[in-house]
Amino acid sequence: LNKAASKANVRVQELSSNLSEALSQVEQLREEHHSSTRSLVETTSRLEAELEENKALTKEVLQLKRCVDEKEQDLASSDTMNDRLKDEAKSLKQQIDDLNASLVQQRAEILASTEQEFVARGNEETRKLMEEKEQVLDANAF
Repeated sequence: LNKAASKANVRVQELSSNLSEALSQVEQLREEHHSSTRSLVETTSRLEAELEENKALTKEVLQLKRCVDEKEQDLASSDTMNDRLKDEAKSLKQQIDDLNASLVQQRAEILASTEQEFVARGNEETRKLMEEKEQVLDANAF
């Protein structure tokens, strides 16, 4: 009976040790999850801010395009102002090109940072976020 009790005691100690280790691992996973969630929230906030900036740039590009269109119409109807308007149109087109280049660069940076978050965590939410942001960016692209 003592032998059986001793074996049972050893088994209880093993199980207790295993339980302690499992609880420690659960706590570590919980902390990693909280950290990952905080990081994802921060990334989401940053991406939303960058998206708002992209929207503003897109709006500015559209305004510049309208302005270019107006200037090109003026060129067709006014021979006397032809040279000056051509220079203004070139300047506006360069501004559009610069803004478009900035939008393309920001889009690449947003997608790269989102992809890095996805790879680092293997997190389904991050993958969905990347797809959503890419769709919005594609909708804003020219």
